[in-house]
Amino acid sequence: MKFIKSLIVTSILFAFSANSQITKGNWMVGGNASLSFISSNDNSSKTTILNVSPNVGYFFFDKFSFGTLLNYSNSKTKDAMGGSSIYKNVNIGPFARYYILNKEKDYNLFYESSYNFSLLKENKNTEFGNKLGTVIFLN
Repeated sequence: MKFIKSLIVTSILFAFSANSQITKGNWMVGGNASLSFISSNDNSSKTTILNVSPNVGYFFFDKFSFGTLLNYSNSKTKDAMGGSSIYKNVNIGPFARYYILNKEKDYNLFYESSYNFSLLKENKNTEFGNKLGTVIFLN
């Protein structure tokens, strides 16, 4: 049941963030955010995770945008003995998104590919990602 509620809330938030037209010359501003609280089965540890991912893109062609995304992640774990650990990561990189259906529709499917690299010296990781999703235009 929690999964279904999370999926509905995420879908609504994503729909609000993707409400621009998908024609050449337009800008796209959007993103995702999540906050999670996780406890172990025996309550020996608790973890809080915050993820924020804004993005900005420009439509160079109808249905095709290219832009930049930022990924911020912060995770804090506390154990029953009073110890804690913190993990932070900030990634930035380009993305390309293509909308599959006709541009006149009030909804659409998209495919997105991205490459991110870390801005923090202690985390020299890179990420390559692919997304397939839906969007509902409210305007």
